[in-house]
Amino acid sequence: ETSFIINEPRSIYRERMEAHLRARDILFRNTIELWSIESIKKTVAANLGVSFLPTFAVEQELATGSLIELPVRMSGCIVQTICVWHKNRESTPAMRLFRDLLQASALFPM
Repeated sequence: ETSFIINEPRSIYRERMEAHLRARDILFRNTIELWSIESIKKTVAANLGVSFLPTFAVEQELATGSLIELPVRMSGCIVQTICVWHKNRESTPAMRLFRDLLQASALFPM
């Protein structure tokens, strides 16, 4: 008897969690769509439902205890990220820095 609080309708996180729940015949009373991760976190912290968000988005709240993580065993929960840019346009300094940071990360080889 709780609500599923999530963002945009085609969010990869939402799709993965809803598929996981359907496979286990778990139904929520309703779904609340909010367009801001910050709004979702505040709504969950107010005990109005649960959400499925990337860890990096809730690290601070988990550290302070304002949110708690519910362990969910999901197979294939890795989300692939692709970084693209226009090859014929001059990159801004911010874009070059962003690409350099991605290249330096072991998680995002280019």
